[in-house]
Amino acid sequence: MNDLQEELGDQITVLAVAVHSPPEEIQKARTESGLNYTIHTTDSAVGSQWKVTQFPTTYVLDKNHHIVARDTGYTPGWELKRLARMGISGN
Repeated sequence: MNDLQEELGDQITVLAVAVHSPPEEIQKARTESGLNYTIHTTDSAVGSQWKVTQFPTTYVLDKNHHIVARDTGYTPGWELKRLARMGISGN
């Protein structure tokens, strides 16, 4: 995800959604892993609205904040980059 944010950061925003995760745990994970993208913590109601069914759930948003790619669980970085490129190119 870091690579994706760095490579396409002028065209996309990477947003991870964590349900019921204490902010301290999120900050610890960010620091220990060097994460450079946004992680939003929320409750299960918002998680349901965003269709968060697995953890982690990560979204790639275009400049207009439309979802162009969605990742649940683990997806190899190359695959998420491919999905993001397809989304921002409209394919």
